[in-house]
Amino acid sequence: MRKSVALIIPNFNGLHLLQRYLPAAIESAKEVDAMVVLSDDASTDGSADWVERTFSTVEVVRSGQRGGFGEACNRAALDRSCDVLAFLNTDVEVPRLWIRLLLDAFEDPTVFSVTPGIRIPSRPEANHGFTYFLFANGLLNPITPCLVSAVKTPRQTAPVGYGVGAATLVDAGKFQLLGGFDPQLSPYYFEDADLGFSAWSMGWPSLCNPGVEVWHEHEGTIRRLEEQRSVRAVVFRNQLLFTWKHITSPSLILRHLVWLIRYVPSHVYHGRWPEIRGMWMAFGRMPTILAHRSHDAKLNDREVMARARASEFRRLTE
Repeated sequence: MRKSVALIIPNFNGLHLLQRYLPAAIESAKEVDAMVVLSDDASTDGSADWVERTFSTVEVVRSGQRGGFGEACNRAALDRSCDVLAFLNTDVEVPRLWIRLLLDAFEDPTVFSVTPGIRIPSRPEANHGFTYFLFANGLLNPITPCLVSAVKTPRQTAPVGYGVGAATLVDAGKFQLLGGFDPQLSPYYFEDADLGFSAWSMGWPSLCNPGVEVWHEHEGTIRRLEEQRSVRAVVFRNQLLFTWKHITSPSLILRHLVWLIRYVPSHVYHGRWPEIRGMWMAFGRMPTILAHRSHDAKLNDREVMARARASEFRRLTE
């Protein structure tokens, strides 16, 4: 049975990126008769108006205030009636058949997401689509091959930790059951890793198919528009929230608490104020993020970390 698809493109002040990459994205959607939805996150550069004028077939969903990547995706996807959601950043160049070639993965009803191979200009030899989780230095970490230069990425479809938000196909029903991207992680970073971990906890795997490749102008929007000290604070806040939401093993919780006690005085001493600010922000969101912990999980944290990685990475331990 043919699956219905919605291509969701979150946008914030991405006019120059849309002018470069949107035509190819629209052509890829035509291959599977997918609707195309631009979810505009309160842009001020006229990008949403340009899309409406230029592409009459694209539905534009607007927000009156900025919410970030996850909220922009949720706004367009949570109530969308379709089988598969294809999420695509404005800074990604896609081949015409990328959606069609990835759809076969959903013949397995347990699959949550499938990601193409993702190449980035700064590290073209590494496939950014192969991700996994690692508990190290007191924190739960989403890892990509860009951080593991000694390990070659697989050449066949394999399990991964999560579908990279820049370009991934997701089972719409499962996405909606999980509530979409967690708004506590807005405006950016860790939303896709958090969603993937939640899906694995339910027994729903994520995959990467390296036979299909896209090119990602990595962090093109965030680096251009955000002050880097603010980015560092948000990244650290979200890593803490991600860790608190998903670690359940007593031994990992203990290791995290020991790390936390040591971390604060060390970073104050070295003047790492963005990280200290991020920690302070995280404590403010702790009650809410703990309430978001799954009570129906089929896999615990260690089981997820063991299963959610390609065999080439399984020898990499804590």
